[in-house]
Amino acid sequence: MKALPAVTATVLLALSVVAGGIPAFAASGSTAAGTAVDSCTVIDEPGRYELASNLTSDQDSGGEACLVVASSDVTLDGNGHTIDATDDDQTGGVVVVGRAETLTNVTVTDLRVTGQTTGVSLRNVADSRVADVTATHNANGVWVRDSENVTVADSVVSRNDGRSADGSGFGVRISGDFEHPTASDGTVVENTTVVENPYRGVAIEGSADNVVRDSHIAGNGDWLDDPDQAGGVRITNAPGNELAGNVIEANDVHVAAQVTENAGTVVRGNEFRQATVRVGNDDAQTTATGTAVTGNAFAGGGVELRSPARDTTVAGNAFRDGGTVRVTDANRTTVRNNTVVDAPVAIAVRSATGATVDGNAVRNATDVGIEVTNVANASVTGNLVAESQVGVAVHSWRSNLDGYRRVTGNLVVNGTTGIDVGSPLAPVTVRANEVRANEYGVVVDEPGQCVAGPEGAELVAIHGNDFVGNGLGVDNRDPETVNATGNYWGSSDGPSSTDDEDAPFADPETGEPADGSGDAVSEGVTAGVSNVHFDAWASNETVIVDA
Repeated sequence: MKALPAVTATVLLALSVVAGGIPAFAASGSTAAGTAVDSCTVIDEPGRYELASNLTSDQDSGGEACLVVASSDVTLDGNGHTIDATDDDQTGGVVVVGRAETLTNVTVTDLRVTGQTTGVSLRNVADSRVADVTATHNANGVWVRDSENVTVADSVVSRNDGRSADGSGFGVRISGDFEHPTASDGTVVENTTVVENPYRGVAIEGSADNVVRDSHIAGNGDWLDDPDQAGGVRITNAPGNELAGNVIEANDVHVAAQVTENAGTVVRGNEFRQATVRVGNDDAQTTATGTAVTGNAFAGGGVELRSPARDTTVAGNAFRDGGTVRVTDANRTTVRNNTVVDAPVAIAVRSATGATVDGNAVRNATDVGIEVTNVANASVTGNLVAESQVGVAVHSWRSNLDGYRRVTGNLVVNGTTGIDVGSPLAPVTVRANEVRANEYGVVVDEPGQCVAGPEGAELVAIHGNDFVGNGLGVDNRDPETVNATGNYWGSSDGPSSTDDEDAPFADPETGEPADGSGDAVSEGVTAGVSNVHFDAWASNETVIVDA
């Protein structure tokens, strides 16, 4: 065989090396790990892309953003670099957008974005991830629109305080798209710091089954004039969302329903510091239903339910440092197994229909432990209230209230007034409670107005309770007689009378004197006659409250 020239032999050797799969060098613009990116561009092919340097976007370039991802199966690794802007009105730092079809499996990671309209924006994207990203001093931090199953993780979204035409000041925003108003469902925000964004930290709008968990949300909302607007987290027209395991401080959470029903939001296992969870908004066209606020710790702030919230459960939470539960015009509410310490009014339910307050522990309420005012079908059961100015207060100064108001099976101890029945114009039952060591066991107040039909003490039934060690067992301040038979007064020989020259007072129905050694009953308008019908009484303790 004739020998080949030397140059030909060299070429064949090079080809054989390449054919053997050992490249002599990487392609231009690529590294062994992926394609290097050193300027603003559009990524429209699958693959791994890595920033080789910091980038500066310029609005004059006319692009949608500095980096546009327009392909599925893309990983964009910032390698810790920054995308900055020369103009505050840039459209975006990174935009991941599906146009003709939804993009999937896109990851944006290890990147810092600042000075943009939106730091990272995802539109019409599914099963994708934003991780280890810092978005700061943009108009908005991270915006997920018209997408599903997107995760924002291990990121910092802070001080996004620029201005833009399409909304500003959001940390993380999850919403439908303006042109195609479909939901962004299944988004997860986790292990992310969202702080000092001037409008809202996290906004979930018209989207379902999203989760915000294990994140720190603080100091957002400085631009909001109305504190009810909730700078921390606002969930609007969005069913089935969850906040879990977050630390939220100096920021409120608002579950609101304005156009469509907002159902099934869960707020659980969070730590709230001077922060309030609000459910419902007075100007709504529909209801926030089935919200559950469970297992959270509140230092200050608390839970506030308003019209038209419905079927809300507040359970297993711990409130301290002034944290409270407040329910106004919200129907079918359950407040259960919470602890409230050092609050003015620990639990208050007002102007509502259907309220169950049971199994709670309240201590050192400086005004009222549990207050129920003008509520139809209210049950206060199995609670422990200790060392409070008023343990349980039931007020019903609306004569048209339907249903029942029941105070049953509670342990009320070491307060000024154990149970206060104020201005009764609707029936109230006080039964099977253990009322101990208060200055006043039960106080029945005189109504502040006259109505046709029964009123005041005539509408109050006090039966089967244990009154032990109170200064005055039942203090009836209404001229009408209150029915308080079948109670144990702390002694087998029945109640005593207050220290008065007309003592002992006679039972207004039977004439039996209140000359026992138990808790005292009050005197009525007739000298020497009690306005408490106490005869007959129980000779032994009958109530065992497991509170």
